[in-house]
Amino acid sequence: LAILRALEHFSEVTIYAVNVATILGLGLAIDYALFVLMRYREELPRVGERRAVVRAMATAGKAVAFSGATVAVSLCGLFLFPHGMLRSVAVGGIAVTLATVVLATTLLPALLALLGHRIDALKIPFGLPLPDEDETRALEHGIWPRIARLVMAQPVLVGAAVVLVLVA
Repeated sequence: LAILRALEHFSEVTIYAVNVATILGLGLAIDYALFVLMRYREELPRVGERRAVVRAMATAGKAVAFSGATVAVSLCGLFLFPHGMLRSVAVGGIAVTLATVVLATTLLPALLALLGHRIDALKIPFGLPLPDEDETRALEHGIWPRIARLVMAQPVLVGAAVVLVLVA
């Protein structure tokens, strides 16, 4: 919201931009933080605190940066329309997306490095229990894992089929 306030000095910022930036910023911040956090938790027992941060940023951090760039570029499409409201939404969305990427690739790794193994010190009291080994094995043989394996085995064929369906 502070970014939108600053942008207001240079151009019109509508209430719609504030709403879009709030929703988009919240969603992206949670999504990007979970990407990095899950990767950090995977690496933590194997390589220790500092290396886990480095590996999380080398993998999930790149995905976050690429995803944010994709969202920002896609919002540039709103500049094609002659309405000031849509331009305002585009500026707000791009600003919040880039700010989220910057925070997820700078502040979040710094916080993870500070917290280290204490990242799991506070448990959510109403959280779901983790599945046991039998449940995990059963989940690996469901329909979605089979679809994922098919797509990974034949990406060009599946991609062409999807494009044909979308064109039709």
